[in-house]
Amino acid sequence: MAGRKRIGFLVNHLGWEGHYTNRLWRAAVEICRRRGFDLLVFTGPQDVGDYLSFRVQSAVFRLIDERRLDGLVLNAGLCQFNGSEASSPYLQDFGGIPTVSIAATLAGVPSVLVDNVSGMRELVEHLIVDHGYRRQAFVCGPASAEDGLIRYNTWQQTLRAHGIEPDPALVLQGDFIVVDGAERLAEAWRAGHRFDVVVVASDLMARHMIAVLREAGIRVPEDVAVVGFDDDPHNRYSDPPLTSVAQPIDAQVETAIDLLVSMWAGMTPAPVTTLPCTLQKRASCGCDRARWTVAAELRQQVIEAAGRGTPFVAAVRGMLGAAENAADRAFDIWSVIDSMAAEKHPALAHLTPGDLQVVRRELFSRVARAAHLQHMRAPADPRSGWDAALDALRVASLSSLPDFMAQGLPRLGIEKYCLSVMPTLASSPLENGAERFTPLDVPAELETGPTGQTRFAAVATYPALNGHPDAGVFNASLIAPDAWFDRLDESALLVLPVASRSTWHGLLVVELHPGSEAMLVQLQAALALVCDREYDIARAIRKNLADWNRSFVLAEKTRTVGTLVRGVAHEINTPLGVSVTVASVVRSELDALEAKYHSNRLSRTHVLDFFAACREGLGQLERNLCRVAKLVETFKKVSITQFADQLVDCDLVDELAAVLQGFRAELGARFIKSAVDAVRPMWIRAQLPVIHEIVTDLIQNALDHAFPPGMQTEPRLVISAQLIDNNATAQIRVADNGTGIADELRGKVFDPFFTTQRMSGNVGLGLAIVNNLVADGLGGLVECQPNPGGGTVFEIRFPANRCANC
Repeated sequence: MAGRKRIGFLVNHLGWEGHYTNRLWRAAVEICRRRGFDLLVFTGPQDVGDYLSFRVQSAVFRLIDERRLDGLVLNAGLCQFNGSEASSPYLQDFGGIPTVSIAATLAGVPSVLVDNVSGMRELVEHLIVDHGYRRQAFVCGPASAEDGLIRYNTWQQTLRAHGIEPDPALVLQGDFIVVDGAERLAEAWRAGHRFDVVVVASDLMARHMIAVLREAGIRVPEDVAVVGFDDDPHNRYSDPPLTSVAQPIDAQVETAIDLLVSMWAGMTPAPVTTLPCTLQKRASCGCDRARWTVAAELRQQVIEAAGRGTPFVAAVRGMLGAAENAADRAFDIWSVIDSMAAEKHPALAHLTPGDLQVVRRELFSRVARAAHLQHMRAPADPRSGWDAALDALRVASLSSLPDFMAQGLPRLGIEKYCLSVMPTLASSPLENGAERFTPLDVPAELETGPTGQTRFAAVATYPALNGHPDAGVFNASLIAPDAWFDRLDESALLVLPVASRSTWHGLLVVELHPGSEAMLVQLQAALALVCDREYDIARAIRKNLADWNRSFVLAEKTRTVGTLVRGVAHEINTPLGVSVTVASVVRSELDALEAKYHSNRLSRTHVLDFFAACREGLGQLERNLCRVAKLVETFKKVSITQFADQLVDCDLVDELAAVLQGFRAELGARFIKSAVDAVRPMWIRAQLPVIHEIVTDLIQNALDHAFPPGMQTEPRLVISAQLIDNNATAQIRVADNGTGIADELRGKVFDPFFTTQRMSGNVGLGLAIVNNLVADGLGGLVECQPNPGGGTVFEIRFPANRCANC
């Protein structure tokens, strides 16, 4: 590694397959390897909906300084992290490291942008000129997103250039993931406020819009066309294939690295470098296959392959090769062949329909094989060997980590790693200025997180560091010891913080392979749990959990109201006990202050000390009393009497959609796709507040348990409803594709106080409340089942009383 330049690449999160951020850092890995540079990828929070996690993860950026890095590339996703805007001085304060920004402009930082203007103009003119779509709706990106604003303004200008005035009633807002109020647009179309096409500022929002339109019975593109922007690779396989404007992902990263090279050479690059976009025409805008965008060079290769003496299928097989993107290339090749066959191109005249069918099977078998391999890279089944290893890791001690990592990580293809923790965890001697822990559970204005003065100690490394003087305590801003970096050859490494929800424990620097990000995030979480168990507070929590478990066993045996009350009282006792203790301490401080006052010994220092003690004590008092209030409120929900005699006539599908709408912001922030799968209207007479409470609790349960950070597959939550038994029974299903529930635990999920997330603060009453509400409030039954596609399904069946006026 000596003499090689090292580039830092900052992303807001690792993303999933095909996601814009994921495509950027994957391109950086390949380009740096090809050009002989080393790469450190620094990632922000995987769970962007969790503000505390956001603060913890984003603090890793504070470790960056010029002693370890030669250049930095910033991603537009960093426009907001840790509560700060991208234009803040903090984001630009990296100690003089040459820095380049991608997809966002920062003052004094060279930026690589794409030509959003020409790309959006070409797209809109295609819709107007080629399809005659003059009545257009638009979905904007976030108000703070520079490229989203440019796309919106260009859409307006292009319409006006063609004599069309944009309709403000047909403009919606989104966050590049989901569309806010997408149902309103569908309802407007069905009510007669018609439009021809929805132009969307990102592909993810476009696919969300297509799902909403179809749910409303509006066909795409037959009734309404939908187009996007970015050209996510999944667009080829969406239904219908999505017309979009392609951003040059590889070129953006390569250009950013070229700018760094020029800065290393002492040159001053242009403030902004703009790269062209290309329109990709597919079916979602109404183009037939003959008009789809195909690469001219690929078309020429197909013509040459058809003219060879070898069988056409063999020639096509040679065109595919063995590249990682062979599945995408297979799709493009068939698009070219299909287009040429439709126009009866002479190069294919000697081929029979049977010949073309053989080629088609060959190409799409390659797509299917790639899809299978991608499925194999998805998060493992809970009973797989990898998850079993993680379970073992969760009960291990810190001293067992070196052996575990030495044996387990190479089996995952990871041969370079360095786990560092705070010196007190590693039992290393403290140097002057070394910090024991950096607490983060403090007001944001006081939070500092890791800094250049924080110290770490390497405890598990490969290559090994035994016997090297700098293998012990080292400055955190160096990311890992010098001796470890010196032993590496070329490397693409990921820097992950190891932290619980309130405390930094250390850093994991690990070899980065595209496709392994989900396992690495799981490993990060497991290491944090191990470090927590080394912390004295964790031991105390485990002791309390043992006491609680004895109460849970009693509750399971008796199933009486009295046992439930005692269980809740036991839950409440701990925070109340802490509150009483804190109140006693505050009173003692007050008495001491009063005594000093009466004896004329009171000083300014005494008063300030008193203020500090009271502030800390009152903070603890507030947190514990809030916990008590939450427990009492949860316990109140166990009783069904609050919902009695509230039978109303309702469209069940509309009510389910309304409940889901309340979670749109959180679902979108965590990149979870959601939908209601049912046919409107579905009139029933039922206790509507009970249904709302049940579905709300099941959605919240999925958010708490089903979707861990860094899922490889795209997370989905689907609520379906239907009337069965000759319309006598209503059935609601809440299904997710998350981690699922082990068979041995599925029968316990409705028991009071049963939870697998107690370390995260869950009490375990949520599903018990659901069970009570279904049985006593609806007179029905709820079951927990495995989802055939992976994940969990909660199925509720209850009498569907006929409406009074139906």
